[in-house]
Formats: sequence, C-alpha cells, structure tokens
Amino acid sequence: MDPDGDLLAYVTEVRMTSLVGMVDPPREDAKAAVAGAQAGHIRVRMVTGDDVTTGAAIARQLGIPGEAVLGADFADMSEDE
Repeated sequence: MDPDGDLLAYVTEVRMTSLVGMVDPPREDAKAAVAGAQAGHIRVRMVTGDDVTTGAAIARQLGIPGEAVLGADFADMSEDE
C-alpha cells in the first residue's frame, strides 16, 4: 500500500447504512461565565482540543471574539502577535 497514493481505490463494496449527527452545545453556565468575565473587562480566550473550525463555532456561540488558530500556528507567533 502506498499511503501517498489513491487510498480510495482500497475502499470497495462499502455501503453506508446510517448517518449520525451529534450536537454538543456549550453549557449555559459557560456562556454566563464568559459574559461575566467580559463585563469585568477580562479578555477571554479559549483553548480547545476540537478542530479549529469547531472551536471557532463554539467561541462564536459563547461570545468570544477573535480568530481561531491551530496550536502549532499559535506556538509560532511572537509575543507581539
């Protein structure tokens, strides 16, 4: 097998039998905690193990402004950034 090759060629005779969607919304107390911290002039930032797109969506739901970045990209940033 060539891991850089056409891996879909190895997927044959597959039948999808179901599709499951999951939603895990932020807890209400998390929203209140973020709002309370922001009311106290605390700049809130979030670190998550989720995918960067998922993390950005969660931050938006919690009212946390800013840009979502990957941990590796964050580590490469200077102090000023």
